[in-house]
Amino acid sequence: MRLGQSAKKPTPVSIPVPDKFDIGDDFDMWEARVRPYLELCEPGHRRYTLLSLLGQDAFTLVHEEIPEGAVSEETFSILRKILTPQKTMSELRDEFRYRTQKPGEGVRQYSVELKKIARQALVGYDPPVTEMLIPHRFIDGVNSAAVREMFLLDPPGNLSEAVERAAKREATVGSNYLRRAHRACPTLAAAPVTNQREVHTAGIKGDVFNRNAGYRPTNGRTKAWPRRNIMELLVSLSTLVLY
Repeated sequence: MRLGQSAKKPTPVSIPVPDKFDIGDDFDMWEARVRPYLELCEPGHRRYTLLSLLGQDAFTLVHEEIPEGAVSEETFSILRKILTPQKTMSELRDEFRYRTQKPGEGVRQYSVELKKIARQALVGYDPPVTEMLIPHRFIDGVNSAAVREMFLLDPPGNLSEAVERAAKREATVGSNYLRRAHRACPTLAAAPVTNQREVHTAGIKGDVFNRNAGYRPTNGRTKAWPRRNIMELLVSLSTLVLY
């Protein structure tokens, strides 16, 4: 090395220590964090490091079952078998067959959960068959009728494409619905819910609309909602497309 030159040392990679696995935790999530962490350990230390990432109860169950030597796929298979509730293959395949997008679950999370089930339910299937079955289950299980219709007219080539297109469509449908709701009844759409009777400011300033009591002024006198306003509201609401 010439004078004045310095050796370039590779920057060491550092990742946070994964949380310990306790009985009842999500094994798939824990495994996904532990695998890259073990790659940074010396091969001879990986078994010890893996055992150190188990809670007391989990360690008690598995420490004698983990073979000496390198940590391998067999190691994680043993851990999964002991630390997670066991289902029959028939139960796993039924779970995959009937898995649909849950309320409040985005399409990306739905695809992650579906793949997690498929790893156990589709054991023994050839990879091309697995790659075909997962997108089909994803398409059949999405909640949005608009997304299913989109895929019916133009089927995706694979799961990644299906997820990306579904996510974009999901976002578009949601934003369009909010815009239509605001145009149909801007005051009601924007007003906060102040109590369980859903009292909203509407129409004439100072008056309120209550879905239980009808349209009335704040001075307590009853007042009929003009027929023309009711019809306009009904026509506007009929233009909303709910997905």
